[in-house]
Amino acid sequence: MEKSLYEQIGGEKAIDAVVDKFYEIMMKDDRVNHFFKSTDMVKQHKRQKQFIGMSLGGPNNSEGRDMKTAHAKMGIGKVEFDATWANLETALKHFSVSGDHIAEIKEVVYSTY
Repeated sequence: MEKSLYEQIGGEKAIDAVVDKFYEIMMKDDRVNHFFKSTDMVKQHKRQKQFIGMSLGGPNNSEGRDMKTAHAKMGIGKVEFDATWANLETALKHFSVSGDHIAEIKEVVYSTY
């Protein structure tokens, strides 16, 4: 049986590390950091880790809403979504996730837009 993408990239520990790095990058990015000014970032990290893990074939323990619903009234357009993906890609590369896995993750991420 083939491992899920979640398992292939290292499971929970890998997702935790990538999401923490992702938000470090996001908070420095003026294209998107304003979306988080009044956000509980502890809760944000937790939910993002759950969502990405589930989306990549890990456990379905997500407590948040689906991405389209969560972002519907936030004014996130293609520019902001592309910036967010670029930041996630940078975080993935920081942890040496393979190009093939990054391409698969990109498909998953863009399917939520």
